[in-house]
Amino acid sequence: MHPFTSQTSGSVNIKKIDVGIGEYRTAFSPAILRTILGSCVSLALYDPIIHVGSMGHVVLPEFFKSSGTEERFADRMIPLMITDLQKKGARIDRLIARIAGGANMYSRPGGPILFDVGNSNVRAVKRLVTELDIPILSNVCGGHSARIVTFDLSNGRVRVDEIKPEISVMKGDKWKV
Repeated sequence: MHPFTSQTSGSVNIKKIDVGIGEYRTAFSPAILRTILGSCVSLALYDPIIHVGSMGHVVLPEFFKSSGTEERFADRMIPLMITDLQKKGARIDRLIARIAGGANMYSRPGGPILFDVGNSNVRAVKRLVTELDIPILSNVCGGHSARIVTFDLSNGRVRVDEIKPEISVMKGDKWKV
């Protein structure tokens, strides 16, 4: 079985849903949403009363013409996520947010910042969520490492695991979780 497909835990079937680059997914518990990030940002929105949540994988802060699907951008994706949650019965005044990602993947620690895409994404997501009066309960942002983000809809918890590069002269670059 693929490591992130539906599994049975006791008598409960837990849906495990991958969220791809520039996508968002909304589901009810029991489900786990997961994405892998570098400079992109994951936004997890959750209504703790009805156990419904949405996870977005934001690629860039603002939409610009000729740049692909609109959902990839914070200013387009977040309203779509909210609408989807509301269609499932969530109320915006009950939503909580958790943010992760926004790593600086285009420079080395201590070196010059070449492109600050990660920080721009973090600022945009925080601004848009704050404007909607949704409390941000946690954020694990910045740094230079990619991350795996897992969102458990049974309790609203988000787990963030860093992916650290392990460099070997003999073997080249490898990613170690």
